[in-house]
Amino acid sequence: MKRMPETVDGLSLDLLDALTLLAQDQVRAGGLKLVGEGGLLPAITQHLMQAALEAELQT
Repeated sequence: MKRMPETVDGLSLDLLDALTLLAQDQVRAGGLKLVGEGGLLPAITQHLMQAALEAELQT
């Protein structure tokens, strides 16, 4: 896997690498959708938005 710069929008590259490997394994197994209902991207987006909202409300 080609390495990216030290950080991407403040995200850990180890975390991004782990997500990438998980997604690759799921795609190979035929069990991953990227978009649409039940897809990986909407799930990640929803989780990140919820976490950001909670953090904003705590400040």
